Amino acid sequence: MTLEQYIEKSGYKIGYIATYLGITYVGFRYKVTGKNKFTVTEALLLQELLHISDEDFKVIFSDKSV
Repeated sequence: MTLEQYIEKSGYKIGYIATYLGITYVGFRYKVTGKNKFTVTEALLLQELLHISDEDFKVIFSDKSV
């Protein structure tokens, strides 16, 4: 699954996820679309919050994190 699919499946609003990560809504959207990169901490928090499998985590964040 993609990050977008995990977000949709979770039922969380984008604003809630951004707040959970300690970033703005716009900042989060930039990271999801690849305009900016997730920090390692943000990626790990997302994995925990969205219940992303280890296998999908490697694929999703291979090019989206620092």
